[in-house]
Amino acid sequence: QIQLDEVVLDALSLTNASILIAPTTRVEPRAKNFAFVFQDTPCGSIPLFVFDTNNNNLIYKPLAPLGDASSKIISIHLTDEELEIIYQKAIGISFFEYPSNFIIPNDQITGGHFPVSSYKLSMMNGKMTNSVNWVDRDETKPNYTKASELRELMMLIQEIILRQPEVQQYGEPKAGCA
Repeated sequence: QIQLDEVVLDALSLTNASILIAPTTRVEPRAKNFAFVFQDTPCGSIPLFVFDTNNNNLIYKPLAPLGDASSKIISIHLTDEELEIIYQKAIGISFFEYPSNFIIPNDQITGGHFPVSSYKLSMMNGKMTNSVNWVDRDETKPNYTKASELRELMMLIQEIILRQPEVQQYGEPKAGCA
């Protein structure tokens, strides 16, 4: 006669065994063709940054938030470590699964914030590609993380660009919106 305790233990053993042999999700490593184009447009229609890792050119408009469209073309080269940090963040938030036009669902919005920024990020790794446009103007519920994670990726790229010595020589972008 089988007792209930033995059945429960056998079921737990099978569950634990299946967890041990379950396949793990494989994350694609950063490919040799990993590249991205990042555009940050704060406060309106003039991009502050347009950075293309394919040609290592940054079009930098430090006065864009004040309405000045004059630009500087700066050649910058991100290190393998910087590219890996960006790639890992992108993979960590499932960037390649975001829709091309990211819009926060109305039921997740709790309010707005100012200034409003617009971003565009196109990324390629191996055969994976994605291009995401996003107008960052909404505050969201704490459990809706897609917007905050995307914002973190955009801010990470922006911070890495601003840390480059070639960019620092032109000073910080001017704050404020015209």
